[in-house]
Amino acid sequence: DPGEVIPNADSTTKVTTRVPAQILKRYVQEGQHVKAGEPLLDLSSVDMAKTQGDLLLASQEWVRVKSLGKDAISAKRYSEAQVAYQHAYSTALAYGMTEEEINELLKTQKPSNAKGEFKLLAPRTGTIFNINFTEGELAETGRVLLQVVEEKTVWIDAKLPPDLVNPVSVGDKVRVIVSGKTIIGSVIQVHHQLDEVTRTRLV
Repeated sequence: DPGEVIPNADSTTKVTTRVPAQILKRYVQEGQHVKAGEPLLDLSSVDMAKTQGDLLLASQEWVRVKSLGKDAISAKRYSEAQVAYQHAYSTALAYGMTEEEINELLKTQKPSNAKGEFKLLAPRTGTIFNINFTEGELAETGRVLLQVVEEKTVWIDAKLPPDLVNPVSVGDKVRVIVSGKTIIGSVIQVHHQLDEVTRTRLV
């Protein structure tokens, strides 16, 4: 029976943006192998620009307060400045900036650098699948832009007739023939419902 090779969902990571962002540049192609941490996209976001601006202001206040010292200012102001800086730093990280990008911004201390630009990095080592955007497009939060798949293990969806003499069960050994090469695997899931169109059972 025919089957379709599909990515192993347990080894697949869907790449999304955590804030609405415009896609400025794409660094990868469909089928390309990438390493964890490698840049995938350049993005620009209004929300990120505000976060970067807040981080610069909080950083400047924290530096000022630390230089004055605890003896010269109230404990409340010292604590508030420290918490505000830590919060702004954490927010920038949560929105998708790397520590390297944050430290570079803080090093320059230029408000003109708070443009909302940041890179989306590969979350794992693997192959690029299902690119779902074009450069210049605005991507909303949570939309899957592409997938990174580690291909050491793949799944095969086989559509079997429902009236087999010997029904297939989870754990059964299977023999897969791909381009004349035989691979041994095992059944990990048998769908209980039949496909409405083909009236076959997915294994």
